[in-house]
Amino acid sequence: MTIAPLSLALIELWIANPALPWSNPVWQSLTHVPGDPWAYYDHVGGITHVAEWTVDKAQAVEAFINNCKMAEDPAEHYAVKGRDYDHEGRSTWDAWVRMSWAKWNINKLVDRILEESGCEPHYVMERMKCSTTDDFPTMEAAQVKGVVSVKLADALFGDDAFTDGSFIVPSIMTFIDTLLVLTWTRYRKVIKQQDDRMMIDEDQEVKEQCLGKRRRA
Repeated sequence: MTIAPLSLALIELWIANPALPWSNPVWQSLTHVPGDPWAYYDHVGGITHVAEWTVDKAQAVEAFINNCKMAEDPAEHYAVKGRDYDHEGRSTWDAWVRMSWAKWNINKLVDRILEESGCEPHYVMERMKCSTTDDFPTMEAAQVKGVVSVKLADALFGDDAFTDGSFIVPSIMTFIDTLLVLTWTRYRKVIKQQDDRMMIDEDQEVKEQCLGKRRRA
């Protein structure tokens, strides 16, 4: 299964509803971006919503985003390799999302909600009686989506996330799905890295014990 990068997921969410996510007050409070990132005000000294962008860069990103929207397949246009007419806008957008995501602390928010919901990876492994890290379950097997989707949608978008009661807006549900898949992939890597470090530590301990025995002999 191909996992959409966050920079594409944000574009697809905006294409589905131009008010999302950038005009949503909850999202704005998390990101501190006051509207569409590519917005600019050339008539008042070249002010942009993204401080590190010039008006030219904002215009390049805006053109790229709009071309994604008009494309028959936005994901295909997003994934174009090489220097096409949207190269500057695409690379600027990707770099900004990658850099900003860590500043926004959304991964930490997701981690907290998963932990509070009993879906932290170590909790899951204990619940599902996984004997090794190779047994780390899929997100579907761990039933993560059904447990945390509503909580996560509310934490990211508030009331705008719902059509009626606890039914999530389809485009937001797609975004939540992508975010959870990326999170679970991140967890799987961390679990594997922890296991690898434990094996290295155990090997080192064995070597030190053997060396100690040789010295005593």
